[in-house]
Amino acid sequence: MSFSDLAVRQYNDRRSNDIDDKGQYVVYIGYEALIANLIQKSYRSCIVKGVDMKSKLAILEHVSNVFKSSRISDEGLISVKESVEKFVKDTVSTSREQTITSLKIGFILYIILLTFK
Repeated sequence: MSFSDLAVRQYNDRRSNDIDDKGQYVVYIGYEALIANLIQKSYRSCIVKGVDMKSKLAILEHVSNVFKSSRISDEGLISVKESVEKFVKDTVSTSREQTITSLKIGFILYIILLTFK
């Protein structure tokens, strides 16, 4: 619900594609920018790593493993990971790292699941 509320506010304020250039990486603040880049970067990673694109389970497993990893070298994936983390921290009232990490992975996998329809 937090994401939906944020998306409506950003849409009304015409900020759905906002990004913040942190120099080293980009943080996607707008919901359109975040969703589009999450999907593009995740699927690109699957293709580059040779994941069977006909297997939804293989795609989910790869995406989950990539975003759980602390050793991501792809700047696009780092940007998406940092952007989702910022979104989760901004919309949830907890500071417990395990909870934030679980919500971050859950959000990413939920968006990827929606692409299967």
